[in-house]
Amino acid sequence: MARRLHRSTNNPRLHTSLLREVLLAKKLTEVGFDVGSEVPTPAGKSCDLVATRGSLVLHLHVKCMKTDDAPPRPRSARIPAALRALENIDRRLLIEVEWQSGLSAAALRMTADAMRSFLVRAAIGDECVVRSRRGTLRGRCRIRSSRDAGGVTLTSGIDDDHPLAVTRVLRLLRKARGQFLSGGENIIVIFGPRIAKWTFTHALLGTPIERWDEYPRRGERVALGHADDGFWRHCGDDLSRIVAWQSLDATGDDSAAWMRIGVAAATRGACAEIFQHIVPARR
Repeated sequence: MARRLHRSTNNPRLHTSLLREVLLAKKLTEVGFDVGSEVPTPAGKSCDLVATRGSLVLHLHVKCMKTDDAPPRPRSARIPAALRALENIDRRLLIEVEWQSGLSAAALRMTADAMRSFLVRAAIGDECVVRSRRGTLRGRCRIRSSRDAGGVTLTSGIDDDHPLAVTRVLRLLRKARGQFLSGGENIIVIFGPRIAKWTFTHALLGTPIERWDEYPRRGERVALGHADDGFWRHCGDDLSRIVAWQSLDATGDDSAAWMRIGVAAATRGACAEIFQHIVPARR
């Protein structure tokens, strides 16, 4: 692994990916696994890491997102107070918002009022464009996704390239699926910019939508869930049961492993040692 890492110095993305493999291998050895690297598969490809501890065998497939797969960083501190008032809406939503610079206080209030009227009834993915009576663009907002707790959270800037970024993450997941080995639990590990975590979850689980075929949580009008366009919906089998995420730019361990039903207790326990959080997934 050291030789491969040294040879990759002229390829920044490959170098970053290999460095993450090394750090993941180090973590595995710290919790008692013997680790092999670049293990050939019957399909003529290779599995990045094979970790063995007693009778437990884990096949880990490491992929790195491109930096440009991340949406623009939010600038929440710059959101005007008139738009900040949208956070008082009683819904669990993450909302992207944009506004024209130079708007007067009165114009900002009118823009916020129009957005509020839209947001109290809109569904996930819906977008509102606010214009003046003359047709001049004042601002727009889009419901990005649901939130598990709390109310409305605003993020500055609307990411129009999000579908393309999700497609690129789907390609990484499918590429990792093509490197699976038999005889152990296959785990895909995706590294990416911290702000791109929501892009990753959309690719894995599906686009956030309101599900009218499910029961809402207590106190909610509709059930919030995912569409059927995620990797786990279309990967073709149940061999992919664990997919993990870790950010490239976090100061601490922010890793999380999404885990489907049917994972053995020993594997679940090992993942709890390797990754910071375990997230149950219904899909």
